Amino acid sequence: MSPTGVVQVPDVQVPATIANGLLRALGACVRHTGRPWGPALLAGICGHGFESTWGIGGVEVWSYGDLEWYHHGRGLARLGLDVDGVELIANNPSVRPIPSAAERRAALAAAFDAVAASVARGVPALVVNPKTPAQRDAGIGWMNWGPVSGVDHDRLEYLVPDPSGSGSYRVPRDELGRADPVQWLSVVTFRDPATPTDDAEIARSAIADAVALLSGERAGSSMPAAENELRHGTEGLAVWADEVAAAGDADGALRGAAARWASAREAAATFCDWAAGVVPDQSRATIEAGRDALRAQASAFARIAGAAGDDPALAREAASLQRAALEALRRAVA
Repeated sequence: MSPTGVVQVPDVQVPATIANGLLRALGACVRHTGRPWGPALLAGICGHGFESTWGIGGVEVWSYGDLEWYHHGRGLARLGLDVDGVELIANNPSVRPIPSAAERRAALAAAFDAVAASVARGVPALVVNPKTPAQRDAGIGWMNWGPVSGVDHDRLEYLVPDPSGSGSYRVPRDELGRADPVQWLSVVTFRDPATPTDDAEIARSAIADAVALLSGERAGSSMPAAENELRHGTEGLAVWADEVAAAGDADGALRGAAARWASAREAAATFCDWAAGVVPDQSRATIEAGRDALRAQASAFARIAGAAGDDPALAREAASLQRAALEALRRAVA
């Protein structure tokens, strides 16, 4: 017999965190898995705490863009959870052929069944843009990723907690995956892990990615600006500090970047606190040194974002602390 009525995960809470998309939605989901990773740990595991992309001259950068859309699977793989899902890109021929109407119907039905099974187990599903185009245009719903906490089997609708943390809204099953230009339908579901996680390996893997982000070997974001307008890692921070010095004041985009990085580095330092407690003894001191540099950098960024925005020396100190954190964490995974 097919299920009927509304099935919903009770008490789904949307955590506050440094970024409004993947981390908040993921935090709402994993709280129900028996692995309730906190927001700061997720920021370290998924890389957001170490993001270091600057757009030259304050050109627009979609913060954490690559981490949200291209590399989210790296963080999900570290959670020690049984991850499953359904994915279909309906409007990007460079990635895959445009699906037929039958393919899309099959994907929509499979996505609904996967979410229904997840919420029946008591775990919300992680979904890209859980909203309709009309809801998007009205300013309703999540940017990028969001949690889905329930389904209505009779009306074939998803129940989505509002990102404000108050109330919820509904999305018809067949309108999912229409709210962004490439029409990305992506549903991720979780089960409790069958075996314990290796926390030391999670920490080591995440720190290796942190080194790539802090150094600029990997981009935190590569959009929407052109590649030649972006700088990443230590180079990005050095260019940003030079622009603070040239402007004589960190206003506008300069101050906004400092505020974003202050929150990110505080989360990164908290992640390093955890990592230092789970790695072998020989790596602990270097992770703690990286943590201390990140926490000092967070403080410098916070001061620049606040009353000290006209202090070029402080901006250069923040850039220098990036290099100190990078070198310490690099030694930890060498």
